[in-house]
Amino acid sequence: MTKPLDVGRYRAWFSEATPVIAGVASADNAIALWSDWLAELARAHRTREFGERFARFCPAPGAHAQDYYPEELQLCDDLWVFAGINKDTDFFVRVYAQSRSLDVDEYASVGTALSARFGLFSPRGVRWWFVAEQPLPGIDVSHATRLVVSSLPHTSPDPVGLRQVRAPDADFHAAYAAIYERFYAAQPHMRDVVRTETHDALRASARAGGLFAYEVDGELAGVFAAMPGEQPPVRGWCAVEAVLDTPFQGVGLAPRALGEMFSRLSVRQHRAVWATIAGINTPSRRSAARVGMLDAGGWLTLASL
Repeated sequence: MTKPLDVGRYRAWFSEATPVIAGVASADNAIALWSDWLAELARAHRTREFGERFARFCPAPGAHAQDYYPEELQLCDDLWVFAGINKDTDFFVRVYAQSRSLDVDEYASVGTALSARFGLFSPRGVRWWFVAEQPLPGIDVSHATRLVVSSLPHTSPDPVGLRQVRAPDADFHAAYAAIYERFYAAQPHMRDVVRTETHDALRASARAGGLFAYEVDGELAGVFAAMPGEQPPVRGWCAVEAVLDTPFQGVGLAPRALGEMFSRLSVRQHRAVWATIAGINTPSRRSAARVGMLDAGGWLTLASL
C-alpha cells in the first residue's frame, strides 16, 4: 500500500507561493482546499487503476503502470518535491508541490534531476508554478499560462447590455463558432492558443446561469461565459469564454462586458471568479486586468537539458 503523502511538508511553500489567491479567498480556505486536493491527487494517482489507464491512453516504450505514478522525491537536504509525469502533445514532468521556492539558478539542476528520474518518458521539460512577482532573470515567462483571480463585483460600472442565454441552440453555437473563424482569419497564430467551447460546454454554462450574448442589431457579436469550477487552490466561477466579433475588438468593450457578466453571476454559489489565460494572449490578460482580476502567477514549462 502506498504511503500517504506528507502534505504538511509543502504548506509553507504553498503559503508563500499564493499571496494573491489568499487575498481573494481567505488564506485558511485556500490552504485547506489545496491540501485536500493534493492529498486526494496523491492517493488517486498512485493506484494501479490510474497507472494502467494512463499507460493505455499515453503509452511509452517499456513503461509499466507504476512508472506513471507521481513520486515524492528528496532532491537535496532541504528540497522535497511531489512530481509526476503528465502529457499534452508530449510528456513532461509536473511539479505539484515543493518544500521551498527555488533560486533562479536551481531550476536547471533540479529540472535535470527530475527529467532523469522520469527519463523513461523522455520528457520535454518540467512544469513549475511561479508567483507573478517572482523575479526570474534569464527565464522567458511570456508563454506561461497565467491564473487570474478576483472577487465578484456587486455592480457593473459601465454595462454593455448583455443578454442572458438560457438554452443555446445549434444556430447560436454556429454563430459563435463563426466569430472565432473570423478571428482566426485575422490572427492565424492564435488558433492553437484560444479555442471554441463545445456546444455541450455552452449549454452547461447556461444551466449554471453563466452564459451571456452581446448582440448588435439582433445579431450575435460576442459571447461571454462562466461556470462553477476549481483550479486548486481557487474555487469559484471560472470565466471560460470572452470573445467579441472582429469589428468590436480593441475598442474597450471586452472589459465592460466582463465586468457586467461578473456582476450578474450568483454570489450565493461563489464569491470568487478565476480564469487561466495563455501568456501570449495579451488582449485577454489586459481585459482581465482592467476588470480587476489579479495575476496570481502561472505554470511555466522549462525545457529539459
